Amino acid sequence: MRKWVAGTAALVLLVASSAGVAPWRDAIVGAFRPPDFAQDIAAARILAANGDPYAANFAAIHAQVLGIPATEGYPYLPHPPLVLVLSWPFARVTFEAAALCWFAGSLACLFVLAIVLSGLARSRTSFSLPPLPATLLCFAGLLVWPPVLYNLEKGQFSILIAMLIAMGWVWLSCRGWRAAGVSIGLAAALKLFPALFGVYLAIRHRRSMVWFVITAVAATMPPLLWLGWRAVPEFIAQTSGNLSYWDTWPAVTYSLRGLAARALIGSKWSLAVTHAPTVATVTVFVSSIVWIAIAVYATVQHLGRQSSDDLVFAIWCVLLLPLNPLAMGHNGVLLALPIVLIGRALAADPSRVLKVLWMAGCVLVSIPRQTIFEAAPIPVTPLRSFTIVALPLWGTLLLFATGVTCAHRSATQGLSMTAGERDRKTAAPSA
Repeated sequence: MRKWVAGTAALVLLVASSAGVAPWRDAIVGAFRPPDFAQDIAAARILAANGDPYAANFAAIHAQVLGIPATEGYPYLPHPPLVLVLSWPFARVTFEAAALCWFAGSLACLFVLAIVLSGLARSRTSFSLPPLPATLLCFAGLLVWPPVLYNLEKGQFSILIAMLIAMGWVWLSCRGWRAAGVSIGLAAALKLFPALFGVYLAIRHRRSMVWFVITAVAATMPPLLWLGWRAVPEFIAQTSGNLSYWDTWPAVTYSLRGLAARALIGSKWSLAVTHAPTVATVTVFVSSIVWIAIAVYATVQHLGRQSSDDLVFAIWCVLLLPLNPLAMGHNGVLLALPIVLIGRALAADPSRVLKVLWMAGCVLVSIPRQTIFEAAPIPVTPLRSFTIVALPLWGTLLLFATGVTCAHRSATQGLSMTAGERDRKTAAPSA
């Protein structure tokens, strides 16, 4: 497996270098002027002035923070109430100082994620604290990974959420049900899409599910008491408007909704095959139900088998991206954990086909945004939308298929071993 990992790392590095120094340059610029983090600063300044971030002229405030024309500001604020309250301490500092603090915090979270990933990679069954050289090597690898660089460029939350989910898995593997539920619940309170883990926890770890719900509610209620209950419908309206505004943007590379919107709705950024929004919605809904059903079946297969729970957790973690209607390049950071967990399982699997699928998935999800934009200029044609822009989505689905297949093989082998043990016990008295 070490040869497969080394080969995959080499291919990922080759793909990452396809955009030259652009991802690095954009990430360094983002340390001082991240446009997505400017949304949170704008919301903080509105709150400090006793305003309502969800109802204010947000595009103008966002543009003011960045020092750009008002027409170029982001028109919507799709961040949950907890994010708005957490950004409030930055209201009284300059945008540059706040951005540097967030950049440093993102790097700190990335280092914690590197500790978790390198620790999991060293053991086939659980987490063990890795030596510093292994952690530094993993940290360096993450720093050259395009999804991480994109996150740093935009000042997004994906690194923090990936760290919280990874810590949640560590606690689950150590039977720390309360800490696991709290960690994953915080991730769901910061961004809505990790709430999908609630299905997994309800089936597999109900004690963690209780703490997951308690944490998500407790983290959301105080901000709502501050903002007022009107923030709920306002947030829903902002999220809906933000989705319809951005879903055809070519940077939405991991999302099934993004692909369907580009192909069947279209906009100034993409050319549709035909304008059929209802077909797009139905396609996304049916596909999502099928994928969730597959994940539920894999989870039920492993009830009572703690040793293979890492594969089931990886399946749900991978599923977060295609089901997220606005999964952009920075969300790919969340794939780091399932890549390690599935790769660890493949070390004991003789199938070369699965290793090839895993390798292909790792490479496709690592394509830089800059490379995709250069190969598929705006407006994106339907053919390029399927064959170029959606490559990270296809890579994500390859990882999902690999994880599901590994989990199924593990469950089947476990049942065969259990049946064999039962037969031996039955035959023992007659012997």
